[in-house]
Amino acid sequence: MAFEQLINELNRLQRRIYESYREFNTTQDNLDSKELIDFFYQQAAQRKTYYSTIRESIKSLGQMPADVTHPFSDAADEIFTDIKTFFSTEDDKMILQEAKAVEQRLVSAYDQVLGVATVSPELAKILNEQRDEVARDHELISRELDKVSHHS
Repeated sequence: MAFEQLINELNRLQRRIYESYREFNTTQDNLDSKELIDFFYQQAAQRKTYYSTIRESIKSLGQMPADVTHPFSDAADEIFTDIKTFFSTEDDKMILQEAKAVEQRLVSAYDQVLGVATVSPELAKILNEQRDEVARDHELISRELDKVSHHS
């Protein structure tokens, strides 16, 4: 049961990483700030690497990673995000709010996996490194959001 839980949580985590990647990748063109565009571009590339690492971790545990690039349960969220992105063109504040929410869910997904008893020390090390980086990014996004909010 614990092993199955670990695989389920890792699959949930890779879905959250994919959502994060998608958020950074699809919204960067709508940003005004050059610094934010660069940051979003870097985050998209980093999330892509994290995604591959988690998929490899699942394979190394003898399991096939779930295909999370089109998760049925999140289809409504994805459509909503696309609509919001479409309507919020040029609105850095709304994009940052969405990115902040996505990153918060991602941090929670890392915490869920790290809470599973059967996580190996090697996997825990990878997960903690990624989680810490995502948490730092979340803080940075929060600070940028505060700046943007105070200007409007």
